[in-house]
Amino acid sequence: MTLLIGSDFVEQRFDGSYGHQAQASRRKIEAILPEEVRREASRVRTTVKLLTVERSAGGNKERERLKLLRQAILERRKVRFGYSKSLPETDGSRHSERVARLTGLRSFKERGC
Repeated sequence: MTLLIGSDFVEQRFDGSYGHQAQASRRKIEAILPEEVRREASRVRTTVKLLTVERSAGGNKERERLKLLRQAILERRKVRFGYSKSLPETDGSRHSERVARLTGLRSFKERGC
């Protein structure tokens, strides 16, 4: 059951390549499960939602960014990104740009903005 829930998570939050692999894995797992366990797993997966999935264009952009970041991590490449600071610099600018080598990705929920 945990593997099926995990495959749902990967399918929802990662790019298409991993999503397709998660679907294929889920089909293989379901194929070997006894019918009773398959029914229970289906009930759990439809009633317990681990996360909210964005189906908007913004969600697609986020997935594409995650794909690029994942590739950069695996290939040990640096990434360039911009962000807005909470406090302005002396010239009044809040915008900054950085170059960094990522070592991993972490998903977190934003605090109220």
